[in-house]
Amino acid sequence: MKLDNFLKYSVPIFMALTVLRMFREMYWLYYATQLTLLLFILIIVKELWQKKLVLNKKTIQMFGIVILFPVWTALTAFWSLNPLTTFLKGVNFVFVVTGLFSALLLWVNYEDGNFFKLFLPANLLVVLTSIFSWLTGIPNDAWDIGHGLSFAGFFGHQNVMGMALMFTLPGVFGLLEDKKINLNNDNKSTIIFEGESTAKTKISNQKYFFFLILSLNLFLIGITYTRSVILSLFIGVIFYLFIAKAIKLLIGIGGLLTLVAILYFTITPVNQAIYKVASKHGWDILATRSILWEPSYEAAKIGGVLGIGYGMSAPGIYVYGPEDLMKGQPNYYREKGNSALAYIEETGLIGLILVFYFFSLWFYKLFKFRENISIQILLSFTFAFIIQSNFEGWVGGGSPLLQLFIPVIIYPMLIMVNRSILLKSSVN
Repeated sequence: MKLDNFLKYSVPIFMALTVLRMFREMYWLYYATQLTLLLFILIIVKELWQKKLVLNKKTIQMFGIVILFPVWTALTAFWSLNPLTTFLKGVNFVFVVTGLFSALLLWVNYEDGNFFKLFLPANLLVVLTSIFSWLTGIPNDAWDIGHGLSFAGFFGHQNVMGMALMFTLPGVFGLLEDKKINLNNDNKSTIIFEGESTAKTKISNQKYFFFLILSLNLFLIGITYTRSVILSLFIGVIFYLFIAKAIKLLIGIGGLLTLVAILYFTITPVNQAIYKVASKHGWDILATRSILWEPSYEAAKIGGVLGIGYGMSAPGIYVYGPEDLMKGQPNYYREKGNSALAYIEETGLIGLILVFYFFSLWFYKLFKFRENISIQILLSFTFAFIIQSNFEGWVGGGSPLLQLFIPVIIYPMLIMVNRSILLKSSVN
């Protein structure tokens, strides 16, 4: 099998495997994803050894920026509460980022495909299995798991299902147009269709299928009742409208939100109805988050400048009690509910600064190409993912959500450098 054909299927399959291991009783697929990442790294080494790929200085510098924070997480093992655990977790983080960087580097050079379609098999996997579960009632506790107020399908919790849908949602936009992210001098997207006579038919069919799959995604996200996902996607849409300069729509949404706010504060039945929907359990709206944020804030103060070690939890700080910690793993795990606070606790203010530096540079560079619709979509999803990370702590190197997030930020970095400059290949 030619390398480009292998990559055409293997990279999207990897994304699907990453999502599949989020299903109940499918955790063992973690090892399959790790082996796949190792394979991508070995292919890169082979291509470099045979001089089929020649990486220039810009590519190496780019990798250095991407790998900086993961390397720091491994270095925190020197002062960690549990050095061996931190070291292994940090090295795994470096391995995951290196593997994904290798996969996307190969994809750019050989496949040069529609980036959004990388996530399409994973998204369809979640959508089709969830619709099946919703229609058949299999498993029989699909509505009872977690808080019992929303739909979880084959996932262990409704929030996990909501996040799986959100993090694979970019794949749906691969159906909208058969386009590649190609930054021209005018920063516009180049859209290429095969055969001018059938172009209109293809566009029409793609749009119908796009709206069908998008509608199913939104329906499923709605019945998961995952408030952090719904809020983050809404903010992502606002961000998209802002960079797309859709002023009229922004004014309309602003006016609607103002009207809702007025009704909320002036009419008691409206206030009660909105509060009931937003609070989910009838408690304080942020009750399920503040119970995690408060101990995480106290732990972050302990983390200080250097942190207590990647993958660690500050001793003596619990959400409910000592049962938070995994049996036999003291100082190992506490649900943290906020990625920024988790980073400070584990890797210190230095770690958070490294993350902030990376994303500041990332947004600054990509914002120059904000007229490109593909870049607009990527910017908006990335912004939404970062917002969502403040409600969930999915920052561990072995986290499937992090493995879905990393390609979204690495791929456009590779595209920002002209492909002919980025790589030189002897393979056509």
